[in-house]
Formats: sequence, structure tokens, C-alpha cells
Amino acid sequence: MKIVFPFSFLLLLIYFLLGCKQKSKQVSEYSHSNIFSFLELTETDSIYIVARFSECGEWGGHKEEIIIDADQNRNIYAHHKIYPYNCDSLKFYYANDNLKPKRNTTVTLTDKGKQSVRDYIQRMAQSKTNETFPGHAGNYFSIITSDSALIIKVYDNKQDDIDSYNKLVSELFK
Repeated sequence: MKIVFPFSFLLLLIYFLLGCKQKSKQVSEYSHSNIFSFLELTETDSIYIVARFSECGEWGGHKEEIIIDADQNRNIYAHHKIYPYNCDSLKFYYANDNLKPKRNTTVTLTDKGKQSVRDYIQRMAQSKTNETFPGHAGNYFSIITSDSALIIKVYDNKQDDIDSYNKLVSELFK
């Protein structure tokens, strides 16, 4: 009995180690080839990219949204909205969900545009690993899919994140 227990434990341990190694290999292969296949959206899927800037310090600043969605023919569109904000009229702008965007642009995403979105997601994921709390006056960037399968939220005051977002906007809408 004393020999059977350690031997059984050893067999069980080997089984789990080999199983984990095989599963790790499958995940690795998947992640390198198909990690961003979610950009092949259906008409019920969307990706929400939000940027909230801090021109007014701790009271925030203007908000921008990029909404990526598809039609029934699986054509993928990016809609860019820029909302106004006035630091002198905080009561009107702060948390006002009825604001009309001052800019509303829509483009059809090409393969190059899809790659720009993929690159931005990778940059934001990397930024999240280096995120430092900025106190009360930082910039906020988020990427959220409609099914919540992907959620990245970054709150900091790094210029790299502003540059990264502006790069995405210029690649998609200019």
C-alpha cells in the first residue's frame, strides 16, 4: 500500500504535466495565428474604443469614441465621434450623456485599417502592463468588445498612450 500511493501520485503528476504541456502548445499556436480574428465581425458584434482626455485636470476633458461594427454583408466600419468639452462649463459637460458629437465620421475598414486596430490593441495591452496611477488627472483609454470577451482599460498620464491613440485615428480617418 505504501508503494502504490507514491507510484499513483507520480503517474498522476506526469499525466497532468504532459496534459498541460499539450494544452499550452495548442493555446500558443492559436494565439499566434488567430488571436485577432474577432475583427471578422458579424452585424451583432462591435468593438468600442474610448479615449477620455484630461484637458481640465481632475475634471476630465473631451471624449472620443471609435465604434467598429459590421453590416449584414460583413463589411466592417469604423465610426469616430469627438464630443465637445468646455472646462469653464463643467456642470453642463460633466457626465452629460445627451451631448451631440462635434465630429462624426464613418469609414469602411480595409485590411490596412484592421491591422491598425490590431496594432492599437497590442499597444494598449502592453501599456496596461506598465500602467501607473496618475492621481486625479489622467487620461483614460479603453477597448471593449460587445460580448466583453476583450476588455482593456488604461488610466495613466503617459504621452505614449495619447500618441498611440492619435496614431490609430490618423491611420483610420485621414
